Amino acid sequence: MFIRKWTALDARANLIICHGIGEHSGRYDAFAFFLTSRGFNVFSTDLPGHGLHHGQRGYVDSFDDLKNAVVDLATAVRKERDELPLFLFGHSMGGLIGSRVIEESPNIFRAAVLSSPHLYSAKESVKKLLPVVKLVKKLAPKITFSSSSRFEPSDLSHNKLAVQRYIDDPYVHDRVSPNLFLGMEENIEMAFSEAERITIPTMIVIGSDDRVIDPSGARKFYEVLRSEKRFLEIAGGMHEMFADEERKDTLFEGVVSFFSEFL
Repeated sequence: MFIRKWTALDARANLIICHGIGEHSGRYDAFAFFLTSRGFNVFSTDLPGHGLHHGQRGYVDSFDDLKNAVVDLATAVRKERDELPLFLFGHSMGGLIGSRVIEESPNIFRAAVLSSPHLYSAKESVKKLLPVVKLVKKLAPKITFSSSSRFEPSDLSHNKLAVQRYIDDPYVHDRVSPNLFLGMEENIEMAFSEAERITIPTMIVIGSDDRVIDPSGARKFYEVLRSEKRFLEIAGGMHEMFADEERKDTLFEGVVSFFSEFL
C-alpha cells in the first residue's frame, strides 16, 4: 500500500487525510505541514483509481474498495503508533467515504472532519443518462466518462495559482467509471440512512460559495447527526478552502481546534 507521511517533531496524535475524486494525496502538502507544526502525524494514500495507485484511473470494482483503503491505512497507522489517538479528515468524495467509514467502523477514529463532503446526489441532474450509465456498467464496466462538464477548475478556489496547479498536475484526472458514479450515489443514500450509527464527534465544514458540491447536502447531513457535532461555514469559501490563501487559516485552525478538544 502506498502511504504518504508527514511527521511531527513532537507528535500528540495521528491524522488520516482522505482525498477527493480525481485528485491525490500529494495535493495536501500545505495542510499536512501545518498539521505537523501543531503536533499531528499525517498519513494519506492515493485511493483506487487515483494518483499513484495502480490500475485504471477513475475505475473501481466497488465503492467498498475506497472505504477499505481508508480502513487499511488506519490499520497500518495503528501498527506504527498505536499509543496516539487517530483522527480522520475527508474532503469532497473523501468526506463521503469518511462518513461511511465512521458509520460502519465507529471505533477506528476518535473524531472526524468532513470537508465540503460529497453528500448531495447528482442523480436528478443526470436523470436521463442513468439508464445509459447502468447499461454501460453491465456491458463495459471499465469504460470511464469525463466529468469535466460538471465544474470548471476555477470553481475550486479563489487562488488562481492553485487552480493552475490543479490544471497542470499530471496526477489529476476527470475520469469516472459507472461503478464509481453509481457507487457514490448509493453511498450518499446510505450515509443519510445510517447516520445514526455515527457515535464519534464529527465536524462538517463547508464554503458558502461552493459550486462543485451543493452544500445543502452537508447541511442536511449535519441535521440528522446524533453524535457530538460542530458546523463550520466559511463565508465566501469555494470547494477547496485548503488552497484559498484568504480562507485556509480559518479551515486549518478550525480543524486543529476541533480535534484538540478530543486529545
